[in-house]
Amino acid sequence: MKKKLSYYQQHKNEGWFKEHRRKLAQNYRDAHPEVKKYQKEYSKKYSVINRKALNEYRRTHPDPTRNERVNRFKKKEREELRDNYIIQLLTGTGKLKKEDVTRSLINKRRKQILLKRNNKKSSG
Repeated sequence: MKKKLSYYQQHKNEGWFKEHRRKLAQNYRDAHPEVKKYQKEYSKKYSVINRKALNEYRRTHPDPTRNERVNRFKKKEREELRDNYIIQLLTGTGKLKKEDVTRSLINKRRKQILLKRNNKKSSG
């Protein structure tokens, strides 16, 4: 005699069901901010206590989406001309160190890049 599986057991691996459960959990967290706060605090404590095991796991199980996320972030930095991107440009030649870069130098380089981009748009 075969045991009948519960509704959850029947559908737990299906995409629509996972998405539905994720939305339910998100709605609950949004309605109860203390839960989110507790989860954040617990996560911090857990990561401190289990640092070695977590680092070992990360080494043996690399994140397949990391490169895509990093590339998306860097693209956004380039498009918005964020400070870190400009510092990277200024220090990339090896003539300047990160500590030597000033706010005025960053602003000057940002204006140069914007001018160059505008010239490309108008000529292209």
